[in-house]
Amino acid sequence: MPTRRVVNMPKQLSQVLLEILSGLPPADENKEPQFLMEIRDDIDDEDEDLTLEMFVDKKMTDWELSQVESIYCLASNCLDDRKNRRPVIKQVLSEIHSVVKSNSLDS
Repeated sequence: MPTRRVVNMPKQLSQVLLEILSGLPPADENKEPQFLMEIRDDIDDEDEDLTLEMFVDKKMTDWELSQVESIYCLASNCLDDRKNRRPVIKQVLSEIHSVVKSNSLDS
């Protein structure tokens, strides 16, 4: 029986999740920070003015803050520099499924 390989999520998934949450492009030469993936540092830093609520696309009116926090946390975990610390695809799919399911139950 072949062994199944555990695949940790690449950092690019976090980019897509952050784009969905923010409605922003992955890079903007006219903004600081220039890259969307770097904005996590500003959100996570309590000394910065940017909050997760401010970061989220205002068009996402049908999402609860807890759902946004779950997806943001997942995106942050996928950004871990240590590959073995990133979630495996099964965990990612389970978390996304859970958020989507709760969102459709709330509607």
